[in-house]
Amino acid sequence: MLVLCLAEKGTAQTPGGVSVSLTSWFKANAGAGNVLPNTNNLTQINEWKSELGNMSVTQATATNMPLYLANYTTTANFNFNPALQFAASQKMGLLNTSATAPDILGNNGTYFLVLNTNRETGFTSSTCFSYNSGGTGARYQAKADFRIQTGISGFGYIADLDPAATGLNAAGIPAITYARASAVVLASRSAGPTFRARRNADTTVLGSGSIYNPAIGAGLGIGFNSPGGSEASSSAIAEVITYNTYLSDADVNKVESYLAVKYGITLSQSNTFTVPAGPTSYTAGNGTVIWNGAANTGYGKCITGIGRDDASALIQKQSRSVHDSSLVYLYNDNTGGVFPAMNVNNPTVFAAGNSFLLFGDNGLSRDLTTCIYNGKITRMQRTWKVQKTGTVGAVTLAVDATAVHVAVKNLLVSTDPLFPESSTTIYPLSTANGKLYAPVNLNSNEYFTFASDSLKVVMTVTQPSCAAINGGAVTATVTGGVAPNTYNWNTTPVQTTANATGLTGGNYQLTVKAASGCSAVYPVTLVTPAFQGTASFTVSDSLVCAGTVITATFTGTAPNTATANWSWGGGTVQSGSGFGPYTIKYDKSGILGLTVKDGSCALAARSKLINVIPAPEAAFTPDDSTGCFPFTVTFNNQSQNTDAWKWSFGDGGTATGVSPSYTYNKPGVYSVTLIASSQGKCFDTLEQKNVIQVSAYPEASFTVTPGENIPVELHLASFTFANASQNATGYLWDFGDGSTASAVNPTHQYQAPGNYTVTLQIVNGAGCADTAIRQFLLVIPDKVLIIPNAFSPNGDGINDKWEIAGLRTAKDCQVEIFNRWGQLIYSSTGYGVPWDGTLNGNALPVATYYYIIKTATGDYHGWVALVR
Repeated sequence: MLVLCLAEKGTAQTPGGVSVSLTSWFKANAGAGNVLPNTNNLTQINEWKSELGNMSVTQATATNMPLYLANYTTTANFNFNPALQFAASQKMGLLNTSATAPDILGNNGTYFLVLNTNRETGFTSSTCFSYNSGGTGARYQAKADFRIQTGISGFGYIADLDPAATGLNAAGIPAITYARASAVVLASRSAGPTFRARRNADTTVLGSGSIYNPAIGAGLGIGFNSPGGSEASSSAIAEVITYNTYLSDADVNKVESYLAVKYGITLSQSNTFTVPAGPTSYTAGNGTVIWNGAANTGYGKCITGIGRDDASALIQKQSRSVHDSSLVYLYNDNTGGVFPAMNVNNPTVFAAGNSFLLFGDNGLSRDLTTCIYNGKITRMQRTWKVQKTGTVGAVTLAVDATAVHVAVKNLLVSTDPLFPESSTTIYPLSTANGKLYAPVNLNSNEYFTFASDSLKVVMTVTQPSCAAINGGAVTATVTGGVAPNTYNWNTTPVQTTANATGLTGGNYQLTVKAASGCSAVYPVTLVTPAFQGTASFTVSDSLVCAGTVITATFTGTAPNTATANWSWGGGTVQSGSGFGPYTIKYDKSGILGLTVKDGSCALAARSKLINVIPAPEAAFTPDDSTGCFPFTVTFNNQSQNTDAWKWSFGDGGTATGVSPSYTYNKPGVYSVTLIASSQGKCFDTLEQKNVIQVSAYPEASFTVTPGENIPVELHLASFTFANASQNATGYLWDFGDGSTASAVNPTHQYQAPGNYTVTLQIVNGAGCADTAIRQFLLVIPDKVLIIPNAFSPNGDGINDKWEIAGLRTAKDCQVEIFNRWGQLIYSSTGYGVPWDGTLNGNALPVATYYYIIKTATGDYHGWVALVR
C-alpha cells in the first residue's frame, strides 16, 4: 500500500512538488488504505480517500460503485498504473456532499484530472468531475471528451475540447492522437473571468455566457454530477488533484509534468490550439527541466519517461506512451526478458531521487525504408531522442514483435540522428514474451532507432583455368537485410541471380537490393590463370647505329606446347624462327617484345627498347678561306645528329669544340678534316681539300725624283715615283694634293706650291695590305713669272686655257686683257680660273690680245696670241 510520506529533506510529498493550497489528492495507486474496501482487480469501490487525509468520496449503492482496475486493459491505458472505472449506464460515481467538508476549490481554484475518454453507446453526456462550492457558489464541471465549464453568480465560462463539433471554431482542433482508452490530463483554473483550461497542455477554445453556468448540486462528484448522479461518465479515472488557488503557469507545468511521466501522456509540443504555445518542457518537482521542448524540437511525439521524483512520490519504473502511434516500451534496468504487467510489479529501483530518462520520437514511419552503412542496413525513418537527468543507469527498450517489420533485428544508438557507421552502436535484439528487446545505457542527446540485420554476403569462388578460361563462377549466400532481395552482376550480359557463371578472370560486383529499396555492392575478384613458365630474352645490343644488325635470344622456360609471338618494333628480321635466336636489322628505334602462349594462358616478357642512333652527318663551312698569316678562321659546324666533334686543321693543329676558331701562322694551302660522332658509337668524317690558303704579307716601298726636302719651282714640279714594293698585286698612290694614281711607277705634276706627303698603299691576292709614306716634297713658287705668249682654245685638251703657273696661288693679283681696239675683254682678281679665250661665253676670234698683270712683287704687260 502506498501512503503519503516525507521526502528526503523532510517535506511533504505533493503533486509535482506543488504544495501551496493543495486541498485534495486522489490517487488510484494509493493502495488499500485509501481505496476501499481493497485494491483487488474489479473490486467495487465504496470510498476513495485523499492523500491529505481530510477528504474522501463515497458511494453507498453497490450498483453505483466504480470498479478498481488493478491490471492493464485495452479499454483503460494508464501506462501500467491502476484506475477506477466508471459507467454512465450504471451511474457509477463517488460523492462528498458533507456541509463540513473543506472548500477544495473556492471561486478561483485549480484542479487536474487524469482519465480516459471512453463513452458507452447511447450516452453522450460524460461528466467525470463536478464541484459546487457551498461557500462561494463557484461551480466546476469537466466532461472529458467534450468540454470543461465553470460558473459563478449566474454567468459561466466554457473551454470546448471539440470546437469543430460545437461550431465555436470552424477550423477545429487537430484530430485526437490517442485512443479513447488512453489517459489524458485535464487542467482547469478559476470559476470566473480568469478561467483557463487545457487538455494535455494544449490551451482550448474559450467561450462565455449564462448558458454555460453548469447546473450542478452542492459538493464534490467524481464520475457524475453531484449530488444526484446525472450526466454520468464512462471514463476510467486514475488521479484527481485540487488546489484552492489559481496556480501559476510554472506550477501547472510541474503538476502536468509529474502526471505526464507517470501516465505516459505527451504534453503539447506544437501550436495546435488558439493560443500559440511553443514546445512544452517537462519540469521536476525541484524545478529541473527533465524534457527541454525547444532543444528537442522535432522529437515531441509519444514522449515516454521513467524516473523517481521524491517531491512527488513518483516512482515510475516502466513506461510506454499511451498515444496511438507509440511503439517503444521503456523499463528501468535490465529486465532480462521479463516484462512486469504493472508498474507496481516492477522490482527495480532508482539509486537516487530526481532521476529521469525521457525520450520522444519524430513521428515518421516505422517501416524499414532508410538506408545506412552503405546500403547494408535498413532502419526505420522513425527516430527517438533521449534526455537523461540524474543517475538512471541501464534501461531496457522493447517493442512488440508484431508491431514492427519481421526484419527488425537490431537497436541502433548514436549521437548523430543520421546514424553514421563511425558513431553508431548496434545492439542485437533478443526475443521474449512476444517482444524484441535490448538492455542499453542511454545518455542525453543520443538517438536510437530500429533496424534490420546487416546484409551479409558470403561468396564461394570457382577460379577459371587455362583450359577453361571462361569457367569461373561465384556462388553467393545472402543473409540479413530486408528480404526478398534482387541481384545484379556487372557481367556482360547482366546476370540477375545470386550466383554468376561463365566468368573470366577480373573484378566483379554483385549489387544486392533489399525489399526496402536499399542496395549494397559486394566486390569479388577472379584470378586470370597464369602461364606455367617464364618469358624472357636478351639482345646483343640495345643502343645501335642505324642499319646495325642485333641478335635476340630467348632465355625463358616454356612447355613444348607453347608458342612464341615476337613483335619486332619496326626491325627487319634477317634470320631466325620460333623461339630463335633471331638477327634483326634496325634503321630506327623500336620496341622488341615477346609473348609466350600456352592454350588460353599467355605470359609477356619484359620488352626491350632498341634505341637506334640517327646517322651523324658531318658538315662545316669556314667563315674565310684566304688570308695572310697569322690567319684566324672560324669553322661553322653544320653537322646533324651529332654530339661530339674532332677537328684536324692540316698543319698538325686539332680541336674538339662545336665551331672552333683556329689561327694559321705559316703561308700554305691546307686541308681541314671533321670527324663528327653521336653517343660515342656512330661517326661521320668530312675532309675539305685545300680549303684554306694562307699567304705572306706584302711590303710597300718606293723612291721619288726629285727627292724629299728639295725645293722645286712650281713650273718644274713634276715628280717621278719608283716602286720598290714586294708581294703586291695592286697599288694606290695618294700625292697629297687630292690626286691619286694606280700605276706601278707614276709621274705627277703639282699645280701649286706646297709641302706634300705621298702615300703608297699596296695589296696582294689574299687582300692583305701595306703602306709606305714619303714626306716633304717641296714645291715653291716660280722665281720669275713665266707668261705664255700663245694658247689654242680648240677643245683638244692641249693649251685650251691661258695657264700662268706662277699666278695659281696669287690670290691678290689683278689680270686684265684688251683687244687691239683697247676694249677690256677679261678682268680677274686672282687667277685661279685661267682665261679660256671667250667673252661672255662667246669664243673670240683668232687675234693678238694685250694684257696687264699686277702682282705684289711687280707689274707685267705684253701680248698673247689666240690661235685655233
